[in-house]
Amino acid sequence: MEEKFAIEEEMTTNEKYRVTLILFGRSKKIRRILWFILTPVILLVVLNTVLIFMDRSNVYMASRPSMWPMFIFPGIVLFMMFGLPYILFVAGSKNIQQNKLFINDWGFVRKVKAFEFRKPWNGFSHWVETKEFILLYFSENGLGAHVIQKRKLDSYEELQRLLDFLESKLPCKK
Repeated sequence: MEEKFAIEEEMTTNEKYRVTLILFGRSKKIRRILWFILTPVILLVVLNTVLIFMDRSNVYMASRPSMWPMFIFPGIVLFMMFGLPYILFVAGSKNIQQNKLFINDWGFVRKVKAFEFRKPWNGFSHWVETKEFILLYFSENGLGAHVIQKRKLDSYEELQRLLDFLESKLPCKK
């Protein structure tokens, strides 16, 4: 018997932001880049704090105007990494994005107002289940995935049927 699933989704701005953070957090490449950026930022903050509290001769306080990047740079980096994407998501999408998903033995179809995306099962690498979403990855590096909202499934039984179906088609990674 052929399994078919039809899911109508409404992706809110908050959900888009959470999915983006999930995808970035699961990507090894992004984690390495963040580690490379955050390590110097954290070291600058710690060094700055230690110099301020350990300076008994006021040498550091006298040279503080030349050390302003130690205060400004970490704030700018953290804002660019976390604050700016959130602002862009909130400002950029005032409407709720509506999708129609069709999942069957052939593959995955996503219909949006402007286009239709079709991909057979051999085009996906794996899938991951989170608390709120099911992510169908179409690349091994973890940067690209299609999102299925669990809350849009009619019942727990339908969710279990979908998970069993996905397990028969793709490997699951935790």
